[in-house]
Amino acid sequence: MAWIKIEGQRIDLHDLQDFHPSSPNSENIVEFINSWLSGQQSFEFQTSGSTGKPKKITISRTQMECSANMTIKALSLTSSDTALLCMNPAFIGGKMMIVRSLINQMNLVVIEPSSNPLKELDEPVDYAALVPLQLINAINNSDSFKKLKSISNIIVGGGQVSESVRQEVKSLDNHIYSTYGMTETVSHIALQLLSKHSDGNHFTALDGVEIGTDERECLAIKAEVTNNSLIVTNDRVEIIDSNKFRWLGRIDNVINSGGIKVQIEQVENVISEIFNSLGLVNRFILKGFKDDFLGEKVILIIEGKIDGESLKSLSEYLPTKLHKYEKPKEIHFIEKFIETPTDKIIRNTDYKAVSSIVI
Repeated sequence: MAWIKIEGQRIDLHDLQDFHPSSPNSENIVEFINSWLSGQQSFEFQTSGSTGKPKKITISRTQMECSANMTIKALSLTSSDTALLCMNPAFIGGKMMIVRSLINQMNLVVIEPSSNPLKELDEPVDYAALVPLQLINAINNSDSFKKLKSISNIIVGGGQVSESVRQEVKSLDNHIYSTYGMTETVSHIALQLLSKHSDGNHFTALDGVEIGTDERECLAIKAEVTNNSLIVTNDRVEIIDSNKFRWLGRIDNVINSGGIKVQIEQVENVISEIFNSLGLVNRFILKGFKDDFLGEKVILIIEGKIDGESLKSLSEYLPTKLHKYEKPKEIHFIEKFIETPTDKIIRNTDYKAVSSIVI
């Protein structure tokens, strides 16, 4: 890393030890960089629960170096690039942005995590990592959108990218990738190009990553970043070939409605297309509710409000695009979703509807 810009100050790396951060975010970054430069060999992280219950795990320096080098190679990053860190540095995604910058000797611009950090960006960057919410808000702000288009490589992690957002970025000339990964795989192990020249909705594994499935059709991963141990996930996938797979959804996000297994994420993708066609920007999720006849029924939960005409159109569209067991039986409106520290919607919550309709 040639220099780091933090709290508005551009500091040479060898002078960082004299910098006194004024925020917990900056303190976390400085502490990690100093630990890395001192040669620390292992680091502790909290998992998100992708392979089971959330837990603390230890990741070695070697694993982190391997992960960084895979991404540097895949994106053709160079030492002349400037990276942007605007994600929470307490988690693996943020930490790995720092490691890639250190290993590749890239400059690093730090902006405090927010829903639209590009608003605060005041100099060119070549490489950035965003969560889906940050990408959405950058698209919806004209000034931020200009900055977004100027960044050569953008990786998006920490959640699904909606169909409406995919439509917004698919014509852009820069490289915007959806990522697949988790703490246990030391950040992402596969990329899916969303912008111009995208070749489909599948993920391509990075060099050196072996993929397969278990008896549940869930993704299994083996690579140097996993210490060549097999990591079995709870993500249902369709294997296309030795390094490509299509993500179907979480095994625990299946609703059994009338004996038919409904994969929540696949149905949400269809509903996302409907929302996009109607100009609806509300966030939503599907949940299964107990039902005496079906066992479980599909419920659509929408954040905020939509006008009566749009609600009528939505109710009419849903049966035409979805199987009768996939179609939501009710729509519940809530004020706001609860989120994780990494901005993921927490699904396993008993959301109280402000209003609801049967469809």
